Order: sequence, then structure tokens, then C-alpha cells
Amino acid sequence: MTADWASLEARVTELEQQVRHVLPAKIDAVSYGLSLVHEDTRAIRAALADQGLTLADHGAALDRHGAALAEHGAALAEHGDMLRAILRRLPPEPGA
Repeated sequence: MTADWASLEARVTELEQQVRHVLPAKIDAVSYGLSLVHEDTRAIRAALADQGLTLADHGAALDRHGAALAEHGAALAEHGDMLRAILRRLPPEPGA
């Protein structure tokens, strides 16, 4: 029982140490990362506003581009299927 109590006390001490030292550093890192994202978002909004666009307009354009890329991907997959069918029909190499 005392071994369990001692290990529990050690774990509590370890967690208190993390709360005092590790957690504040992690919170600072997340805060800094979020400030970078915020600044980038403000810069994107300003650049779009210069063009008379909003983030919603930009999102719609990205959706259209994504759909076009999906179509290209489907076409490439279809071409790959056709090439595989052609390769299956080729005669074997001479001497093989």
C-alpha cells in the first residue's frame, strides 16, 4: 500500500512540475502559431479586398479548381486503365 502511495505522490509531483514548466511553454507555442495564422488570414483578406473579392469568393474559386482537378484525376485513371489493357494485349517479348 505504501508503494502505491509513494508512486502516486511521485506522479502528482511530476504532474505539478509539468503544469508549472511544460504547459506554459506549450500554451505560448500554440498562441504564437495562432498569431501567425491570424496575420496570414488578414494578409489574404487584404489581398482579396484589393481585387474586390471576399474569402467566400476565393473559397468558391478553390472549389471550382478542386472539381476540375478531380475531373483530371478521373481522366488520368481512365487513361491508366486503357494503357494497362493495351499492355495486356501485347504479344510477349521475343525470346522470353
